[in-house]
Amino acid sequence: MEKHSKGKNRYKSFMMRGKTISAIGAMAALGLAIYSQSGQPTIGQLAQAMKAQPSAWTVVVGANAKASDVVGASNIVAALETFTSVPTNMTTNQSNLQVQIQGTIPVIQNSYPLYYPSEPLYLGYNLNSVVNVLSVGSGTFQTNYNGQQTTYQYNAYVYPSNQYSIQYIEPTPGQSQPVVSLAATGPTASPISLNLTFSPSLNLTQLTQSPQAINIFNTTYYMVPASNGQYINFVPAADVVTLNVNQSTTFNGVQITLQGVTAQYSAGSTTSTGVPSAVLNINGRTVTVQVGSQEYVDGINVLVVNVYGPLSNEVTTTQQGYVELVLGNSGYQLPITSTPANVQTSSGQVLNNVQVQMTYTTSGNGYLISDIAFLFPQLPEIGTSGYYGLTNGAVYQLPLFNYELTFPSVTLPAKNSDLIQVQSSLVTQGSNSYANQFTLSYPDALSGKTYTLSIYNNDPSSPSNGVLQAFQQGYVQSLKEYTNSLTTSTTSTYQSAALTPTVGTVISITNTSSVTSYYYIANVSSSNVILVGLQTGQVYNVNSGGATLSDGVSVKYSGGTLTFNSPNGQYFTSQTFTAGTNYNYPYYAGQLTPGSQTSAFVLYPGQYFAVYNPTTQTSEIFYLQDVTTGTNNVPQATIEDVITGQTYTVSQGNPIVVDNGISLDPIIINTQVPYVILQGSGTISMNRLVLTSMGTSPQSTPMISITGLGTPTVNIGVQDTYPGYTLVNGSTLGTSVSLTLGVTGGLANPTFDYTNPTSTSVTSGSTTTTYYLDKAGTYSVYTSSTGAQTLSLYVPMVPVSYAVSIAPVGSQSQQESVNVGIGQIIPGTSLTVEGVTGASSTTTTYSAPQALIGNVILTSQVNANNMNNMVLVGGPAVNTLTAQAVINWVSSENSTLGSELQSLASSQGGLIYGSQLAPVLQQLGITFEPGTALVFTSTLAPNSLVIFGWYGNDTTEATQVFANYLVSGVDSSVFNNATLVWINDQQTSVSGQPTVQAIQ
Repeated sequence: MEKHSKGKNRYKSFMMRGKTISAIGAMAALGLAIYSQSGQPTIGQLAQAMKAQPSAWTVVVGANAKASDVVGASNIVAALETFTSVPTNMTTNQSNLQVQIQGTIPVIQNSYPLYYPSEPLYLGYNLNSVVNVLSVGSGTFQTNYNGQQTTYQYNAYVYPSNQYSIQYIEPTPGQSQPVVSLAATGPTASPISLNLTFSPSLNLTQLTQSPQAINIFNTTYYMVPASNGQYINFVPAADVVTLNVNQSTTFNGVQITLQGVTAQYSAGSTTSTGVPSAVLNINGRTVTVQVGSQEYVDGINVLVVNVYGPLSNEVTTTQQGYVELVLGNSGYQLPITSTPANVQTSSGQVLNNVQVQMTYTTSGNGYLISDIAFLFPQLPEIGTSGYYGLTNGAVYQLPLFNYELTFPSVTLPAKNSDLIQVQSSLVTQGSNSYANQFTLSYPDALSGKTYTLSIYNNDPSSPSNGVLQAFQQGYVQSLKEYTNSLTTSTTSTYQSAALTPTVGTVISITNTSSVTSYYYIANVSSSNVILVGLQTGQVYNVNSGGATLSDGVSVKYSGGTLTFNSPNGQYFTSQTFTAGTNYNYPYYAGQLTPGSQTSAFVLYPGQYFAVYNPTTQTSEIFYLQDVTTGTNNVPQATIEDVITGQTYTVSQGNPIVVDNGISLDPIIINTQVPYVILQGSGTISMNRLVLTSMGTSPQSTPMISITGLGTPTVNIGVQDTYPGYTLVNGSTLGTSVSLTLGVTGGLANPTFDYTNPTSTSVTSGSTTTTYYLDKAGTYSVYTSSTGAQTLSLYVPMVPVSYAVSIAPVGSQSQQESVNVGIGQIIPGTSLTVEGVTGASSTTTTYSAPQALIGNVILTSQVNANNMNNMVLVGGPAVNTLTAQAVINWVSSENSTLGSELQSLASSQGGLIYGSQLAPVLQQLGITFEPGTALVFTSTLAPNSLVIFGWYGNDTTEATQVFANYLVSGVDSSVFNNATLVWINDQQTSVSGQPTVQAIQ
């Protein structure tokens, strides 16, 4: 297969010039034997020998070699030197290998996510679909009341509400673009609630003598019953300090001094039931605060937890007294009530509609509390949508706890999405709209380039009567058609029908269900006829033994006539096939999908065909440019990859392998008609085209399946799956979108088959825009206006999930980098790292290459002792050994021509001019001209290889081609099993090198 840049001139103009011929002694003068042709090694075998013992090889140039030959010799030596390194293996422990995954998981420090790394939240999920309860605090504390110690266990739980779900909502119906939101369908309670439980039930009386601290949302809160018994002081502690009398502390810039301790008595009472109190000076203001009470002054909150010292109605100002204070920015009062009641601040203000409800019993004059439920306010309406909640990027603060419900911003479409876009162009006739053209663009999986496919209405003048065709409007050929049909009637019918076959015509057989099969006559000889089913691509080699066609008809070929026999119980309506309406052959010949069946494309210049490989999930589209007679009078065809613009030159009988790994064999190239029969293994469908978009891997590649080509309605399905990403029901997450392209009406609204999308429409004038979003995050915008329709479908490379969390107020989401070891799960998925591609348990190191000094020699230095393991570089006009090697090879092919060359060499000092060699090689079917070169193994001596070109620069190019093959295996499919390879450095192959072709 040859490959070259589109539009590149295949041959440069050269001025012919003769080569100087120098003299050489006869081979016999060296005492060298001429080895027989039998057992001649392949180029691949010699290459292996070079790799195994590189220092044993020498490169030989002519005694009067040109500089270009010496440069070529250095290329070969450089290649040999790469194999002089000695490998050393070292075993490594693979279990210690890790993969770094970056930017996949939004992380907020000290947050409480409502999802798990392996179970994200997707569109449509309820807030509690993944996590239905969160532990935000737990621990134990011990009270000491009148010498009695009691240990309590506390737990704080957050319960997400199932009334809230992740939805795609239009804030202003019919007027605004929808946004992803956490919403409920009406006014309802908060999306979360918080319950604080105690075991055993908390005895508040015990707390009066022993205030306790608990931890909720990573914050310490002190709980102290108020002296009036109506509420519990609930105070977040930024700092806890102990002050002696006359000692001071500063908090947030406010100075606090303990002036003394005292006992506050009821009016007129001097009994011991006075309440211990602290006399504090806060920024110059003196206040007396009882134990269990709090004071809010100048932006700080002070809770008196304990007072110690000689207490009386006199203020103690000695150093004997001290207090324990809890300092913070806020303090709260929790009403002791079994029905919801508002939480108040330490100054008695209602706290943003936060309520508490307690579950308790009474014991004497005290309370035994088992549960405190914190009830947060409901969320506001989102615009005028009728939904209540918050949009992505917004937060919902939880007053009292300094935490908030966060819904990080979601970018739609998702970054790195594949954009698949379909556009229609409409015309109006009467009251109906008709499509005259569609375009579909997508990023191709194989090349990475964006490709645009055109689908045409083939009857623009009367579009309602048209069908939809891919790539080009109309038909590439109108082929003569011979028709017959089957019937079950026995009246005036026949069991067989005959036809004299003509290459390039079509046979059509209509079965009893009115379905017509078309067969192309691809080749006719005296003994067989090759038929190709145009709809299926199936190949039938018909001879006297017969073959059975896809519709059950059997056919034999004998005496220049095809005889068709009808299936049992069916009959032909005519004894002969009659010429009917010509078969119109469209520009799209179909797509090959690999399989066990042998199928073929019938291709005329100008036609398109596609090849789909489901294993690699890649698709290629080709265009037959021309059919010509190429080098050495070989029929050839030029095929263009329409996405990359690269072209391939193929010749009859030489299979090619396209980039996605599918093999195609041009079994017939007819330069007279002209046409090509391109055969492969699999099935061909004329009305189907599968395209593959980028994706993240062969397991996650958006597939675009087009069916119904050649009919008034074409269906397009876009599907993608995300292995490792599962829904809560255990099914694999995926996307499935169906589109309909119709001659009438154009592009219809998309349907999402199984991912429950949300859609909404916005109308502005004559333009209606509909937005779609499905569980996987596939985002679609469909716009319909007068004369045109556009669908933009963004398929994400990884599913879009929503990182709803409860996090500290003001915190920012960050993208985390995590190291995942072998056998561990990648966060955010259920994928497990089983190994590291390219990492081996054995590490191989290489010693420094050995310099091959002295391994380039002249022909004059060759003798019987070193006449082996040679690479001869330079043409027969400057290298006598090359000349003799050429004579040997020509003699093995044609002894007469070999004798002619030997005679010339004998009279010219052992050398042969290029102008003398070219006509000899032409008679052997080899073109030798400027821009070409030969590489072949020789029987001149054991293990000898010859490389030379027409000019010196052609020789240099040829040595580079061979060196790249030796080192990197470039074009190994050509070199490995060949003994003679022809190089054309004016053409570029698939490898980007000059074209190489195996001659033998």
